[in-house]
Amino acid sequence: GYPREMTVVHRGEVRSKDGVPDARGAALLRRAQAEPGLPRPQAVRSAQVYWIEGKLGAEAVRRVAEQLLADPVTQCATVGAAPGAGCVVEVLPLPGVADPAAESVEEAVLRLVGERVRVLTGDRWDMQGGDRAGADRIAQRLLANPVVQSVHASPWMPERFHEAKARAAEVSHVPMRDLDDASLERL
Repeated sequence: GYPREMTVVHRGEVRSKDGVPDARGAALLRRAQAEPGLPRPQAVRSAQVYWIEGKLGAEAVRRVAEQLLADPVTQCATVGAAPGAGCVVEVLPLPGVADPAAESVEEAVLRLVGERVRVLTGDRWDMQGGDRAGADRIAQRLLANPVVQSVHASPWMPERFHEAKARAAEVSHVPMRDLDDASLERL
């Protein structure tokens, strides 16, 4: 880990530049329009969201967003939350759920700016042409698994990252080698 005193959470969003097709947004739009019982938004725009907790100044955060997180040819990075277009839905892993993309970004940030940070990743979806209840139904059916992900109805910006609850590992030894079929069925 790293010392958490004096840390700040920064937010960055990466989305397709204007004029560049948003394949993820288009795919969700097609899925929502094809799914029976779901509202049919008129347009969907997607963004990848990165929350970075650490001792980074504004210049380092801008550098990470522009030089590490976004492809300068096809994508643009926003530090903070971009203005919403329609109903916003954000989906991110719950505390304690593995986030391999975040781990990769943590290593890359250390190499780029020399600071150890913690990162969370998520997805933002801006749905136009529908209402909040419809966007929530799309999120529940097509975007999120509530067992491992949380859903937010606006740009999420925590003061600090939540810690996963510590759980004691418990191992039970069950001698099975000499059990007969009836004993195995009772297990």
